[in-house]
Amino acid sequence: MISEIINDLKAHGKSYIDCNPIFARLRGGDLTRSHYLAYLRETYHLITHTPKYLTIAANRVAENDARLSAYFQKFCLEETGHEQLCIKDIHALGENADTIISGHPNPGVWGIVTQCYFWASQGNPVALLGDAFATEELGAGKCLQVAKLLETNYGIPHQATSFLRVHGSEDKKHVEAAAKAIEWYVGDRDHYSDIVCHSNDVPILWESIHGCFGTGRPLEQDRIYIPCFGGAETSAATVKRGYVIKEKTRSA
Repeated sequence: MISEIINDLKAHGKSYIDCNPIFARLRGGDLTRSHYLAYLRETYHLITHTPKYLTIAANRVAENDARLSAYFQKFCLEETGHEQLCIKDIHALGENADTIISGHPNPGVWGIVTQCYFWASQGNPVALLGDAFATEELGAGKCLQVAKLLETNYGIPHQATSFLRVHGSEDKKHVEAAAKAIEWYVGDRDHYSDIVCHSNDVPILWESIHGCFGTGRPLEQDRIYIPCFGGAETSAATVKRGYVIKEKTRSA
């Protein structure tokens, strides 16, 4: 029964991730260095908040659920400082990290961050197990593959894929830890319902986060959002919410 539940969570997330056009475009050579910088920027803003809401959740459940509180505390320690890997990768690409990460993240990041803060501080903190399972499963399944493609097909330096490589390795144990924690609540309908709800929301919001990588429509119709770095690039494009919005056209 337990393994079936975990497999169901995996299958649901996989169906959304596999349909995301970013992976097809990545394999097809359609992405750019600026897209990768956008990914690092959004990821930085996303994971900066992880230790904060995990701490809130750990404190809320400490009195009534010491086991879950200990899980959140351990996970918090393991995730603390990972945003610095994004900074390291931005620097390795020769860019000014302060410039790249300035401004607000896109709506997909806000969606995940605000939802996690809600579950941690107002809703049912157990639901955060759904987020942990979904995000760590994504990292374990895709990060090393993406890092290899970026280095091999796009000329991204090895030293600029540290975030992807670290999470491609470490997230495997995090998936196992989250799955074991989920097992604690399988018999509780309300808890498990919230876990599934949050786990199912993550890949949908993840699609929104990486909408800046293209929508999967024909290239000449794509509107690509990349970080607004200023300079000549902004003179020929619309600037909105910290992004340069450009129409990508197919070369003749």
